[in-house]
Amino acid sequence: VYSGGLATLAGEGIPETQAAEKMIVALYGDTRGTEFEPDSRNTWQNALFTARMLGDDRSKTWLLVTSAFHVPRALGCFRKAGINVIAVPTDFRADEFAFPFLTGDMAGQFTKMSLFTKELIGLVAYRLTGKMDELLPR
Repeated sequence: VYSGGLATLAGEGIPETQAAEKMIVALYGDTRGTEFEPDSRNTWQNALFTARMLGDDRSKTWLLVTSAFHVPRALGCFRKAGINVIAVPTDFRADEFAFPFLTGDMAGQFTKMSLFTKELIGLVAYRLTGKMDELLPR
């Protein structure tokens, strides 16, 4: 199952599933064996809509492939939605911590800090609104 619609509020661009479908066809020739969930706009909806698609198969073990920085929130949401998942982190962005002024890459460091801040706020907000059962799922 590939889950992801338009993540922007303005509705610009193409859904993540549409881009993924094009990539899968380019790599493998077709999308046989892949289901697409194109309506979700955030992690919570990814989990809810995927759970609906899976039905009773939610209890099977599924691999949750997502960016490493996003694993805790995704795990929390998918588990809350009743899906038995094991995280498969990708897109690692961590490196040895360095102060921006020491590396010369202030823009890169600030981008990482912005991403970290967004995920931290997302974790707290999702926990407070009941979309996750614990702040840092393992």
